[in-house]
Amino acid sequence: MLAPLEDRSILARAGDETRSGRRRGPRRPALHAELARLRALCERQQRQLEGYAAGLPIVELGRKLMELSEANRLLRGDALRAVKLARILELSRTECLRLHAERDALARELHRLRTAAVER
Repeated sequence: MLAPLEDRSILARAGDETRSGRRRGPRRPALHAELARLRALCERQQRQLEGYAAGLPIVELGRKLMELSEANRLLRGDALRAVKLARILELSRTECLRLHAERDALARELHRLRTAAVER
């Protein structure tokens, strides 16, 4: 497996130094650290591949789908209740306006009758 481009130069220089028999102290720990990082990355990717092979992502997606389906069902129920309440509120408002108009008409009629009675 080839190292990423920026790491190839490090590996090439390290190979040259090894062939020439000269090793510099700081390069070797850096290479060991890079090797450890790459091994850890490889292990993490191996675990991820094993999870994919076992179907874990599909199981997780299925769980999320069930969870979201339930939330969607509840939301739809709440939306229907909101629509019903909006209709009831509009009917109540209309009835309230009708009652206000009837009250005002009766108040005018009462005032007219009282004024007529006082004038006689």
